[in-house]
Amino acid sequence: SMSDTSMSDASMSDMSMSDASMSDTSMSDASMSDVSMSDASMSDVSMSDTSMSDASMSDASMSDASMSDMSMSDASISDASMSDASMSDVSMSDASMSDVSMSDASMSDMSMSDASISDASMSDTSMSDASMSDTSMSDASMSDASMSDASMSDASMGDASMSDVSMSDMSMSDASMSDMSMSDASMSDVSMSDASMSDASMSDASMSDVSMSDTSMSDVSMSDASMSDMSMSDASISDASMSDASMSDISMSDASMSDASMSDVSMSDTSMSDASMSDVSMSDASMSDASMSDASISDASMSDASMSDASMSDASMSDTSMSDASMSDASMSDMSMSDASISDASMSDASMSDTSMSDMSMSDASMSDASMSDASMSDTSMSDASMSDASMSDASMSDTSMSDTS
Repeated sequence: SMSDTSMSDASMSDMSMSDASMSDTSMSDASMSDVSMSDASMSDVSMSDTSMSDASMSDASMSDASMSDMSMSDASISDASMSDASMSDVSMSDASMSDVSMSDASMSDMSMSDASISDASMSDTSMSDASMSDTSMSDASMSDASMSDASMSDASMGDASMSDVSMSDMSMSDASMSDMSMSDASMSDVSMSDASMSDASMSDASMSDVSMSDTSMSDVSMSDASMSDMSMSDASISDASMSDASMSDISMSDASMSDASMSDVSMSDTSMSDASMSDVSMSDASMSDASMSDASISDASMSDASMSDASMSDASMSDTSMSDASMSDASMSDMSMSDASISDASMSDASMSDTSMSDMSMSDASMSDASMSDASMSDTSMSDASMSDASMSDASMSDTSMSDTS
């Protein structure tokens, strides 16, 4: 429920990921080619009675951002501003996410308040005046723009990227992602409970040439992390930078890139204790919620990676199909986001061209039947929680591989 969480006046305006190249990120043997989010439409997602006045997500430009053969328009990369963030030449060959069911992995029953994002009441959690301005989206890179949650659905700058960014100074202790099977490249059952992740700066800290080859993270649990009753009023997470923190040449081949890349980066010191995503299966090397999440790149603050000017303005989510992954009946009703502009989320020049993903295809990785139905976010306010000016400019993830990391 997230009910009663105010987000009014939470501007996400001016968040850029300019010049955050993800080019040459190999996920060889784990391609996402032919990843449709078709049949995982967000159709029937009622945001009814949700004021998003002046929060246009329409017209999210992805100009010159080729996502050839990956139908995910208006979902992830749309929400993830990756302007000038090339994902070109990202291979994910031979690691199919095909037939990855997220069915019935509703965000309901994954409370992040008492366990899931659903029933996760962030209720009574004030974020008023909690500026996330200048918050790194060292997630946005491929994090959660990476295939987190199987599709790039939550890959939109949702939960990991700028979502969980911020929340700094809250440990992720007891944040298991338990029962999240990722058979065939499982990250299952890796506990990070009581792992603060706090203050992992990576500013000017290159992670280039970091191999995680043959490193299993199986059975990573994040279960039971309630975020309920966490006040963040006037808690600026501003100025989380990723300046000059290259992650180039980090191999992730044969692993997922989901929630990898920089997810949970900038959740440093954020407790998600007891936030289960339990029982989400993504068999067959899912890229969802996977690979390096809660791992190295996560934990890495990557300060100075602002997403500033990544405005998501004009980023319409209209006509975003997630059909049969229905977020239908996800009411979000009475969730005021008045004056929460997500304006100007550009993906201009964020090429995903030549992303091979061949033979792994996330093809048939429908998120179908991953219902978020009845996941009400009703009455959620985020008044005055600006996410403005989180930039990732010049944070290259180029040549990031995670070969053979199950």
